[in-house]
Amino acid sequence: MADETYVNAPGVKADAQKLAEAVRRFQGSLDELKAVLQADDKCWSDDEIGAEFEKNYKPAADKVTDSLEKTGKNLLSVAEKTLPDSARLLQEQDDCNAEGIRAAAADLYQAPPPDTKS
Repeated sequence: MADETYVNAPGVKADAQKLAEAVRRFQGSLDELKAVLQADDKCWSDDEIGAEFEKNYKPAADKVTDSLEKTGKNLLSVAEKTLPDSARLLQEQDDCNAEGIRAAAADLYQAPPPDTKS
């Protein structure tokens, strides 16, 4: 177990912004992929082989793009909300703990000496 834990709250927030930017680029690339897939939709023949290809290809392609879209939304939520909120809450808790320690120290050092009468 560590004796000390350190969280760089401003660093977490900065990295969360970088993650959000990366996720937005990912989402843009995914939008481009979906547009290409849509443009190529039905590019196979109408014969039996084309029908079989579509039967297997289309649901799989839709499932992959849907999963990627959900992954992007979840990652963006982590980057824009979860990480910044966690860093803020940790900082607030640390500030509260520090205030409690300062108050306890002030009470300790300002208290009258203990009664030495027996």
